[in-house]
Amino acid sequence: MRFRFALPALLLATTGLILPAAGARAQTQPSVSQLTVSFWPEYDRPEVLVIYRLTLAEATPLPIDVDLPVPDSVSDMNAVATRNAAGTLVDADYTRQQIGGRSFVVVHSDSLDVQIEFYLPLARTGDTRSFQFTWPGGLGAADFRYEVQQPVGASGLRMDPPSQSQSAGEFGLTYQRTGLGSVDAAAQPSLSVTYERTTDQLSADFVQAQTPIGTPQPAGGRTPDLVRYLPWALLALGLALMGGGAIYYIRTMRPSRRERRRHPPAAADPDGGEDSAATVYCHNCGARAGPSDRFCRSSGTQLRR
Repeated sequence: MRFRFALPALLLATTGLILPAAGARAQTQPSVSQLTVSFWPEYDRPEVLVIYRLTLAEATPLPIDVDLPVPDSVSDMNAVATRNAAGTLVDADYTRQQIGGRSFVVVHSDSLDVQIEFYLPLARTGDTRSFQFTWPGGLGAADFRYEVQQPVGASGLRMDPPSQSQSAGEFGLTYQRTGLGSVDAAAQPSLSVTYERTTDQLSADFVQAQTPIGTPQPAGGRTPDLVRYLPWALLALGLALMGGGAIYYIRTMRPSRRERRRHPPAAADPDGGEDSAATVYCHNCGARAGPSDRFCRSSGTQLRR
């Protein structure tokens, strides 16, 4: 008799352990303050790039595992990331799990900002392109939004529910948005999008052609292109050397101020002094004669000049 009731008792005990664990799993889902599901049709593939951007509530304890529901058809993730303290998106650890019949990407996050990306097919009928998305449910948000990036060359883009705002955004492309307000974990809001397009050019190709990807500029400004300015720099250097050489030549070849200042010749002594060039002495008696004398005033001898 004891063994007859042992198996049911064991099953009840096991069930009692499993149910609380499942309930605890559901209760550990963090509170999401904002969730934007963004769609980029024909951006870098002829498909629809889907991007979840969510911000957890400020009071969320970190690190934490966040269960993000994705359509069952999604097999590969294009990116799973969190935002670090510097504001940069970095790869995050994640796993794929089936929880309550839904497919989840479980992201281990040490940040309040989480982002995942994957692709969905795009339907084509002539020049008409369309896609539809239904939020899988399993995660609610205080502020739930849908956003659609309009492909380059697209026209007549229509959303259901309809767009509430339109503006230029990232890469200079047009974005249409609609807000659904607060959505609980059981809700499954849908979005359908249709537009016309006559080209197959991907938006990413157009964006890169308009704004080529290059080395980010430093905070101090753009580094000058030395190859472009090198000839001008050499020309300026040559002119400076030529000017310096001309100045040096003029200074070295031109007589100095000291050499150009010449003293005037000494004037003749009006008194016929010894320093005068006109002083004459009589060769007979030695008396000094005046500058205009022809004969000695003492001896009358004819002076020799």
